[in-house]
Amino acid sequence: MTVPSRLLQQCFQEALSSASELLTRSVDAAIASLQAAEKASKEVAQRDRLALAWWGLLQHKIQWGKDFSHHLSDALLASPEVNSSRPALLSESSLLSLVDDDAVNESLESARLVHSLLPVLEQQLTLLDALISSVVGLQTVQAERNPLRPSVFVRALRALMATAEAEPEVRALWLRHMGQPLGRELQKLYERIALILQR
Repeated sequence: MTVPSRLLQQCFQEALSSASELLTRSVDAAIASLQAAEKASKEVAQRDRLALAWWGLLQHKIQWGKDFSHHLSDALLASPEVNSSRPALLSESSLLSLVDDDAVNESLESARLVHSLLPVLEQQLTLLDALISSVVGLQTVQAERNPLRPSVFVRALRALMATAEAEPEVRALWLRHMGQPLGRELQKLYERIALILQR
């Protein structure tokens, strides 16, 4: 993407200034969700994994709050093609041979998270896609060219998690339990950004 317009920069600024609180609230909700799943689990090994996951989130929460806006800034300024979240690519055998099982599983987990966010965000995202397409000068609405689409936030979140945890299974648990709270946070953010653009 070339240098964003002033209006688009305002939208980015709103997203970046909200990033720390957005992430902290999502992490808090994920910790509570993991703790509830741990209590409900009858299997010792599963309980241990869940306990390890929520404890890890608790340990990283403060630092992540500080770092998330940097990862998000990188993701926002990347080209739309780099950021496009296309799970269909994972089915191409030539690509699958180049990555290991953990990377494929994590990509699938990210794709699942993006797809789980879409129904929650549908109304706000439809409006935002239209407004952003207009701002960047497109003749038709092109959702995949929206630099603020959910897959961009998920990509930034995955990059953040990768810096803190080497175990893909733990990162997958984190992503799974952050889905609903992240959806709620993005919903509120998209409403605020749409208001900026409508004004």
